[in-house]
Amino acid sequence: MKMNIQTLIAISRPRFWLYLAGPFLIGYISGVSSLSSLMSLQFWLFFLYFLVPANMFLYGINDLADTDTDQYNSKKLSYEHGLRSYQQQPLIYILFLCVGLTTFIALITNDLTQGMLLILLLGLSFAYSYPPFRWKAKPFIDSVSNVLYILPGLLGYYISSGVLLSLIVICAGGLWTAAMHLFSAIPDIEADTKAKLQTTAIVLGRTKSLLLCSGLWWLSMIAIFSASRSPFSFLLCIYGIIPLFCLSKRWRLERIYRIFPFLNVLMGFFLFWIITGQRFL
Repeated sequence: MKMNIQTLIAISRPRFWLYLAGPFLIGYISGVSSLSSLMSLQFWLFFLYFLVPANMFLYGINDLADTDTDQYNSKKLSYEHGLRSYQQQPLIYILFLCVGLTTFIALITNDLTQGMLLILLLGLSFAYSYPPFRWKAKPFIDSVSNVLYILPGLLGYYISSGVLLSLIVICAGGLWTAAMHLFSAIPDIEADTKAKLQTTAIVLGRTKSLLLCSGLWWLSMIAIFSASRSPFSFLLCIYGIIPLFCLSKRWRLERIYRIFPFLNVLMGFFLFWIITGQRFL
């Protein structure tokens, strides 16, 4: 049985598409000297790459590796697509195409830094999910490895400015992605435990994981403010507050988790126009 386009789109998690494409856009706009740069072919090539193919590889490799835990995960029955056995082989072919496309883009950029960031994104995506690495099953490494989500932002800024982001901004992004990963892993505690995986969320438990998420997000906000000195940085305090509310059993964490894609897109929208306004208006 063949895999159709609708299934491929479901595997690539459309609600998460902007988790890679968004940071690229924000990084790019932060470094451009003119808004006309948004019309360049290079910008659109990378933006479309991070919108679909990069997500296809990231989540496709995750679905292939997670057949052991997905069978216990209720999200795969309703909220996400559960990979069927007959879909595995076609998906492998698609993932090889994604690797080929990434390699092609890395070669035509004719820039070592750009190529290295692209290959690093693929490497971290693979190592997070797939044996023998499978960092998602290694406590604390699982959350730290999600720094991969800021790589498109690093690349976007480098393409538009010619330099890399400052270390403090990279650290702020790493703290944010670590917290986001841990928060998303808490609803999976039961399924991952049944599959005999070890994750940060399982080791710490629900309460300590929520407290750590809150602390990481507060630290991220402070780091961003220290780098930008922008009062708009404090908009991010909402992330530090949400886990504290989730400590109460009246706040269903699984339901809050499903709101996060909308919250992240909204915050990204505000951030884009704040940066644009400060730089060009």
